[in-house]
Amino acid sequence: MAFKVFAAGALLRIALIIYGEWHDEHMPVKYTDIDYSVFSDAARYVGEGRSPYTRDTYRYTPLIAFFLVPNCFIHPAWGKFLFSAGDVIVGWLIQRICRRRAIPPDTATWCMAAWLFNPYTATVATRGNCEALVGIMMLAVVNFLMARRVVPAAFLFGLVVHIRLYPIIYTPSLLLFMDHHFRRGSAAFLNRDRVAFAIISGITFMALGVAFFQLYGWDFLQETYLYHLSRRDPRHNFSIHFYRLYLDFEDSTEVGSGLEKFMLALPQLGTLLVPSLPQARVWKNRCPPCLSWGLYWCLAGAVAGLKPGGVVVAGLKPGGCGGWLASRPRLSWLQVCLALKAV
Repeated sequence: MAFKVFAAGALLRIALIIYGEWHDEHMPVKYTDIDYSVFSDAARYVGEGRSPYTRDTYRYTPLIAFFLVPNCFIHPAWGKFLFSAGDVIVGWLIQRICRRRAIPPDTATWCMAAWLFNPYTATVATRGNCEALVGIMMLAVVNFLMARRVVPAAFLFGLVVHIRLYPIIYTPSLLLFMDHHFRRGSAAFLNRDRVAFAIISGITFMALGVAFFQLYGWDFLQETYLYHLSRRDPRHNFSIHFYRLYLDFEDSTEVGSGLEKFMLALPQLGTLLVPSLPQARVWKNRCPPCLSWGLYWCLAGAVAGLKPGGVVVAGLKPGGCGGWLASRPRLSWLQVCLALKAV
């Protein structure tokens, strides 16, 4: 049964990619994510021996552009197949984690199916979004740690933080997982496993950063990391601070005083210290800006965790985002009407 579910999930994504290619040619509103065009252009520049940051708005690690270089000589949809394959592997990892937690095979298969046939996750990957790669690596980290294999888990964690900074928020949960129950004789907080995990993941992150800095200089640091630290996005934002950012976005001055920024940061700093993986994920929803791919990671953890809290997150988070998105057209039309009235 598990193989049939896995194969059906793969075929679904192939069908969606084929449909997306037809849709893009015949419909005014494209199926393909705009970021995929940015990835493809950056990959073309890399294939020409130039910097991926030659492409405006490319604000990702060069690894993404490297992965998509075959777009230029195999097929423009290569990256979509790559990301979709990763999305299917996420489903397999969910089943594997469930089995490690002694969950019955049929239930574990249903958990995998909940991911593979979720329309949100399927369309995210087939539209050309790279979040499936982050999902693979984060669940692989959890899977390796459950098998007490610290070295590959630490390497992957350093790699995934290089690709996306946000997974660093899982550090407290991962370190707290490696307690005296993880390995006998590891009662001290600074035990061998935690030190090894920190050193290996840190070296991996720094080595990749130094290598790409040597290749692309300050463009790499600015576009990949520094830009996101100062980013203000009033549109693609699920943060609870959205409306505050939206109202002040047109103001050229910096938003808020130092005290205000500190007060806004307190919830996310507080939830970082909560010693549980689901609570660590909550921090992401309280950080401005919080984008839609945060839902992607929450769903992966919630389904794999199979806990009451995880089930609540998996059920309520899409509903909340759906309600938020339903109000966006009205807001956009209101802006248009006000602009026309001003004219």
